[in-house]
Amino acid sequence: MKSTDPDELFELSRRFMASRVLLSGFELGVFTALGHGPRTSAQVAATVKADARATDRLLDALVVLGLLRKSAGRFSNGPAAARRLVAGRPGYMAGLGHSASLWRTWSTLTESVRQGRGVLKEPVGRRGAAWFASFIAAMHERARQTADAVVSVGEVHLEHPSIVKRIVDGRLEPYVREDTRAIRRQDLDTAYFPFGVVYLSKVSSLRQTKSFYPKRTVPIMIERWQDYEIDDIYDFVCVGAILDYRQKEKTT
Repeated sequence: MKSTDPDELFELSRRFMASRVLLSGFELGVFTALGHGPRTSAQVAATVKADARATDRLLDALVVLGLLRKSAGRFSNGPAAARRLVAGRPGYMAGLGHSASLWRTWSTLTESVRQGRGVLKEPVGRRGAAWFASFIAAMHERARQTADAVVSVGEVHLEHPSIVKRIVDGRLEPYVREDTRAIRRQDLDTAYFPFGVVYLSKVSSLRQTKSFYPKRTVPIMIERWQDYEIDDIYDFVCVGAILDYRQKEKTT
């Protein structure tokens, strides 16, 4: 930033406000509530189960951002909101739910810098179905724009380097090139194994490469216990025991 103007610094410090207004509207389902046409703020509040006065203020803020329109006391979605923020429509950006999760994560930045580590107390495996669904939606949107495939991987230490992967600049690549002599597994640094939980690939890329790992493959990190193939009744029993154990961990 080259300017020394204090007003520009204040403006930079306040940009989070617009983001928070957008994300709150998304989390509450305001845009979806307006998906069938103009409504009053009281009607929207009743639909999203929120306070009527506070909802009216939020809708006015969304009007200022250009996401909503207001006429004769009734609100309606603007072009961007109508196309991207109404659940069920083809262009719906479900991944914004993950942006709301990132808001909470980034809010711990100051304390993380003080301690030199992450300070979130809730591990990924315990963040619930809603968090996971929004995360997958965000990864899908990211992959659709920047990658040809998304594959779930987990960190490993013992597998042979010829079958594991590594992450380079956010992309999944073979740990050892085909023309390189395989090193000992004891010499491996961080390597990743493609657990068979998530394999998302563009049809065009799959047909062309005949592989789930084209050059532009984005990884999704999972824990080892989340990779469990269910082939028969014994697998169901094992998975049931794992889930029961993890549920008890949550309540103790």
